[in-house]
Amino acid sequence: MFVPPCACKGIRSCKLCETTKDHLINESTTTTISNIIYIYCDTCRQAIRMDIYELNSQCPHNNNNIDNNDISFPLDGIYIVSDFLNENEENNLLNNIDNDIWIPSQSGRLKQDFGIKINFKKQTIKTKYFTGMPMHSKYIIERLQTYRLIKDFQSVELCNLDYN
Repeated sequence: MFVPPCACKGIRSCKLCETTKDHLINESTTTTISNIIYIYCDTCRQAIRMDIYELNSQCPHNNNNIDNNDISFPLDGIYIVSDFLNENEENNLLNNIDNDIWIPSQSGRLKQDFGIKINFKKQTIKTKYFTGMPMHSKYIIERLQTYRLIKDFQSVELCNLDYN
């Protein structure tokens, strides 16, 4: 049996094992990477179609062209809080996160998981090992509850991913 040099499971693979793991690639399922992306503009509350190679791509509200459905559409349900953390809080949070234990994820990155364990494939939830959220997240969760739109939100899991 193949033992990957990472934490990949099932058909997933990461950069560490993609060349050594026996992957079946079906040409009909491969996708073409597009140079078109969508960004969200909090000013006009729309998703804007952008060409990543076009330097002049900008939000329609900058061109007074906000109703152009070819390049933008309304996107409700997004709530952005600017400067949710100040610089000192951010530095303290990052130090606390970095000082905790990191484990390999299925993608080959490092992660920290807190909360209930969910198996999406089996559609099961395990609360047996749930010991709560880390202390360094307490003030963030409390601050989230001060916002009217999410005051009743209950955090049951937290996942930190290292993208370095």
